[in-house]
Amino acid sequence: MSTIICKQGRFWEIARNCDVLYISVTHAPDCMKGFLYVSDALGGCFPSEAQLFQAVHEHGIVYGIDIDAIRNMAKNKTSNVYVEIAGGNPPLPGIPGRMEILIDVSKKGKPKKLADGRVDYRDISYVVNVTKGTPVVRHVKPVPGQPGTTVFNKAVDPLPAPDVPIAHGRGIVSSPENPDVFIAVINGAIIVHPGGKIDVVDDKVISGDIDYKTGNIMFSGNLHVTGNVRAGFEISVDGDCLIDGNVEDAKVNSLGDIEIAGGAIGSSKGCLRSGGTVKVRHIANFNVQAASDIIAEDVLHCTLSTEGSIKAKTVVGGVIAVWKSVTIDTIGAKAEPKTIIDIGGRNMLLQEKYDLLKHLSTLTVESGACKEKIFELVCNEMDDSGKLNSDSFEFLDGLKKKYGSVKEKCAATQTQIETLDRKLENTPVPSINAQTIYPNTIIKFGATEKVVKEKLNHVRITVDGEKICMGKY
Repeated sequence: MSTIICKQGRFWEIARNCDVLYISVTHAPDCMKGFLYVSDALGGCFPSEAQLFQAVHEHGIVYGIDIDAIRNMAKNKTSNVYVEIAGGNPPLPGIPGRMEILIDVSKKGKPKKLADGRVDYRDISYVVNVTKGTPVVRHVKPVPGQPGTTVFNKAVDPLPAPDVPIAHGRGIVSSPENPDVFIAVINGAIIVHPGGKIDVVDDKVISGDIDYKTGNIMFSGNLHVTGNVRAGFEISVDGDCLIDGNVEDAKVNSLGDIEIAGGAIGSSKGCLRSGGTVKVRHIANFNVQAASDIIAEDVLHCTLSTEGSIKAKTVVGGVIAVWKSVTIDTIGAKAEPKTIIDIGGRNMLLQEKYDLLKHLSTLTVESGACKEKIFELVCNEMDDSGKLNSDSFEFLDGLKKKYGSVKEKCAATQTQIETLDRKLENTPVPSINAQTIYPNTIIKFGATEKVVKEKLNHVRITVDGEKICMGKY
């Protein structure tokens, strides 16, 4: 009968009739695997299954033992081969911390897909805007890993999951409600830097032209374009807009000032709309609207409208509507193109008021018709108990909703008319100062107009009541 007669280190000597056979039990350096080795180099009997198990336990391996592997080893008398007979569970790594962007920037630089399947290559979301208070980025803390177990049944702690530095930049701060969430403190554009830093800026510089590379631009801050704005494209900003080049039959909308270092040349499709001042060197065949002043050198066949003043070197052709003053060196030209100067902007206001009054009249008629239908329905469909059937009641409910909607529209239109009346009452006394006015220039003030029939020099035009007065300066 075989017995263990000697143990030295991890070797067990088994003897039978003086025939010696060695068993070696080893483990991996990380203690995650155990191996069994039987050597027949010196001959002898092969150990039994029980002896193999005993050798494994004597080595201290008690976890993850592969019973079948040991039994097969004994059954097949496997020798001179290291057999894996135990396996531990390695520790599971944790999930590293990260900064998660809460704004969808996946569509940036991609053409917008239209409902009919086509794509708009002028709308590629070159700028991703956010508003003040919007959550921009969130710090996701690392998730710890799970401990493992060695073949000696000892726990192995996982490596700490790495965290990322909170690399928020300009324009965002930690939320008072959640310190791991960062919100925008301004209206602006989100910029994601290669290193993970995130900014929200209200001043953006676009180097080069506005064209198919950038698409149309919408930005909630101030915008500086170093190149040109190509024909057919559009810029809309909530702040000021500075363009170093030219605007080519494009649209520029700004709640602040618009300044164009070059010119704005179009084919009557281009438009500049400003909530402040418009300043441009040369402008031709453009529509320009400004809440404040319009300043230009040469204006050719344009429609200009401003609640402020207009200052220009030359105005030839087109229509100018101005609330305050007009200061122009030369109005018209020798070829006598038709040039209209509407001082005070009263014509436009009166036309707008007329349109609103017409709309109010239509709404009033519609309101009266609804009211009459309600009266007829109640009189004709109500039974002796004072009730309506379900169909009539549903129809009555629809009429009431329509009547209420029309009344709201009437009130809103009336408010617009009253606002226009106040503007008309408070219109400042306008004036025109020009060194030269050529014939076929028409001066308008409200319903009054005066046609210049001969060349005038050093002219000052004002109004007295509804009368247009011309004088020298």
